[in-house]
Order: sequence, then structure tokens, then C-alpha cells
Amino acid sequence: MRALHWALPSLIAVTLASVQQPAMAQKPSFREPSAPGSPILFWRLGALNNSGPRQPILEVIQDEERWKSIWGVLYATHIHENYIRAPQPPKIDFSREVIVVLALGQRGSGGHAIQATSVLHGQDRTEIIVRRQAPGEGCAVTLAFTYPVDIIRMEIPSKPIAILTEDVTVNCK
Repeated sequence: MRALHWALPSLIAVTLASVQQPAMAQKPSFREPSAPGSPILFWRLGALNNSGPRQPILEVIQDEERWKSIWGVLYATHIHENYIRAPQPPKIDFSREVIVVLALGQRGSGGHAIQATSVLHGQDRTEIIVRRQAPGEGCAVTLAFTYPVDIIRMEIPSKPIAILTEDVTVNCK
């Protein structure tokens, strides 16, 4: 029994060494042609609700200067009303990525939201699908101004970007 106890780790090591490891899958390149309707990977940088621009924004940011400028706009309401400084904007490599800022603008109550739900390969464009949500009949909402914002980042697409919106009213009855 003792010999088996000492032999077992060696047997496991030999067995593991003889198992062929699968080839590492390469990260798919955004620039590879893909069928229309197939998804594109994106990352959510954040969502804001208590600070944001008073006017709606649907914008693709392609350079650092504009990114810093829009970042200040995103926090302007919060800074003005609460007397704090905005955090530093996340560092973005604009030679490889773009930022998409989606803002509903000022709303008179809670219950409003905006969110990029998907990014898809289109026939001749890259499509960002955005859901704009409003509270419907019977919804209990806060009676305070809100400024819904969603911010995503993605690799620079090989096709022009189109932002497509869908408006949804949530019925709470």
C-alpha cells in the first residue's frame, strides 16, 4: 500500500504530461469579416443616473481631447449640485478603441434608463442597439431629476457606426 501511495503522484504527473493540451484559441479579431447580425464584444465602463448632461447625447468618442471634454459634461451636474470634483476619466487607447456615450438628458423623475444592449455586425455598418426606457402607468418613481447615462468601449470597427434606439415604456400595473 505504501508503494502505491508514493507511486500515485508520479502516475498522475506522467498522465497529465501525456495529455495533449488543446491549442490556445486566438482572440477573434474585430476586423475579421463576420456575418450580419453576429455580436461584437463591448465593455461597459459605467452607468450614471445622478449626474449627466441636461441634453441627450448619443456619441462615438474617437480621441482623448473629446473624451476628457465629454467626461466633464457627464459630471457637471453632480459637481455643481454637490460641490465635488469629477474623478479622472479612464485611460483609453484611442488607436485601438472608441468610447460610446449614451445619455438621455435630464428627466423629471426616476424610472428612466438608457443602455447599450448589443453591438452587431451589420451589412455595411456596425450597429449599436440602445434601449431607452421610461416609466409607465402605475410605476412608483422618485420625484427627483435624473440624468441616465451609459458608457461603453469597444475596438475600433472596420465599418461606420450606427446607433439604433428602441423606446420602451415599462407598465407597472
